[in-house]
Amino acid sequence: MTISSNTLWRSGASIVTGTTVQTRFVTASLADIDLVEVQLPLLGGGALLTVGCTLLGLRFGDVLTIDEFYGLIGFGWFGLCAALLIARLKLHSYSIDGLAITLPVWRALAMRRAIDAALADRPRRQLTNVRRTV
Repeated sequence: MTISSNTLWRSGASIVTGTTVQTRFVTASLADIDLVEVQLPLLGGGALLTVGCTLLGLRFGDVLTIDEFYGLIGFGWFGLCAALLIARLKLHSYSIDGLAITLPVWRALAMRRAIDAALADRPRRQLTNVRRTV
């Protein structure tokens, strides 16, 4: 990948310039992108793991040793914290059907801010056939 002079954000193999979003495997033009979305895809599973381990620990707390009890509770909360750290950045348009990039949450948010800044700087298209209602 070549480094452009108008690079807005770079981390590892991911680069956001004023006109493109480049990853290790895909290059997408910002002219095609209509929607940028950041999701936490593992949050539901992490929450279920936390609730399940907590309820299991409370249910069998009378037969568990203190180390087993705190290990079970800690395992569930560790799963929730790990789920909060993983994000998926999705780029949507009519020509790109949901390009998804899985990143740590701080990189996904920084990449989204750079893409939003590049989208704000692009020229707006003028509507040529404006439909008038009478």
